[in-house]
Amino acid sequence: MPTVNRFQAASLGTFFILCTVALGSPETEAGQALAAELRQQRPSEGSTNLARLRLIDPDGRRRSVPVTITTRVDDAQWTVRYEAIRTPDGAGETVTIVYRDHLAPVYEVAQAGKAPARLTGGAAFTSFAGSDFWFADLGREFLHWPDQRIVGREPHSGRMCGKLESVNPSTNGYARVISWVDAEYNGLLGAEAYDTQGRLVKRFATGSIQRHGEGYMLKDVKIRDARKDSLTELEFEQPPRPTNP
Repeated sequence: MPTVNRFQAASLGTFFILCTVALGSPETEAGQALAAELRQQRPSEGSTNLARLRLIDPDGRRRSVPVTITTRVDDAQWTVRYEAIRTPDGAGETVTIVYRDHLAPVYEVAQAGKAPARLTGGAAFTSFAGSDFWFADLGREFLHWPDQRIVGREPHSGRMCGKLESVNPSTNGYARVISWVDAEYNGLLGAEAYDTQGRLVKRFATGSIQRHGEGYMLKDVKIRDARKDSLTELEFEQPPRPTNP
């Protein structure tokens, strides 16, 4: 279970990271600044977390996949590795997401019986361990698209939020993503992804946040695939253990 500082969940490598940008700026400048702040966030130290993917398919069938999340940090880059112990076909799968400054993330994928692969951009819109999370979802790919803008303010999850719209320059994956940023704490509370026809593809939401020491722990992240009517919850089972470089 990642430790966060005032709702910071950088060790996840997912959407839930703080930002410090004025939402009252012109929409394009403010949106680009917000996305840049999100991209710049990085964990202060390495850690290892135990987690579990809890999947519910359209017929209501449930299954659970153990996952180990390992974060490593150095001066040049930081990486987050998601290792699924068991995928639907019985084999394991690992994706390591490599972040370097403002460069788009690189996804290093290892699957049993297949040669390791390095994916970028549209190739990363592929399911991780048979779940509703794509590699690109885990890597916050949408923050690296060039078209970013603030499109208003409105309540979300009982909080006043600024809305960030991210538009994909490619035809792969989502066409655009709308995310809600808490106006007081500047934490990302949720997001919706749409296709080129304006139809909802996926909806993301943070779960509960618990106090842990000097900071907070994000307990879970949920993602619902609106096309398949399936749901995946990434639930963190323990506070992180520091990881040596």
